[in-house]
Amino acid sequence: MQTPKESTKLSILNSAKEEFLEVGFDKASMRKIAKKANVSTSNIYNYFTNKEGILEQLVKSIISSIESGLNHISSDDHVEKRLNFSYETLKNRFNVILFFVDENRDILDLLLFHSNGSVFSNFLEDFTERITQLNIRQINYYKEHKGMQSLVTHDFFIRNLVSFFLNIFVEMIKNKKSKEEILEMEDNFLKFMHYGSKAILLDVNES
Repeated sequence: MQTPKESTKLSILNSAKEEFLEVGFDKASMRKIAKKANVSTSNIYNYFTNKEGILEQLVKSIISSIESGLNHISSDDHVEKRLNFSYETLKNRFNVILFFVDENRDILDLLLFHSNGSVFSNFLEDFTERITQLNIRQINYYKEHKGMQSLVTHDFFIRNLVSFFLNIFVEMIKNKKSKEEILEMEDNFLKFMHYGSKAILLDVNES
């Protein structure tokens, strides 16, 4: 059972999320958030230092989940297994991301499209760069330890592949596509990614 303080804090968070999604973080005001939460503006500061603190609390859980996912795909075990990923393995991993995005649509919408003016303004660009560098490090590992010296590692090429993959989910949120709609297109996306990458690896192995 929530205490009155917990209930008030939750009301502030929900009202702030609504306000951020309506007008964006940079244009949102503490006064309007307070009005929606049925509290005084001064009372908000008993729970949060500023508007940025509210946003950070709203996205805290999602950021933590994303960091956990990054740690997993950065692991040595994942790097070794990735070379032998089957189509079904890729499909399963795609669906994990798809369900995560669908379940956290509002907060991801907030991060991607309504956080301008906050510390998360460049969230997508920063995340894309991190995934790009992660892929480059893994490809360099394959070149050094798996005899794939001719494998392409141009930053521009890798970044475009990463951007294509991430953009599936960005556009899903932006265009309000349902999970079911994405699942209808899933095989087209995955065949393009899986068999395209297989062709590159085959060229490397045969060279």
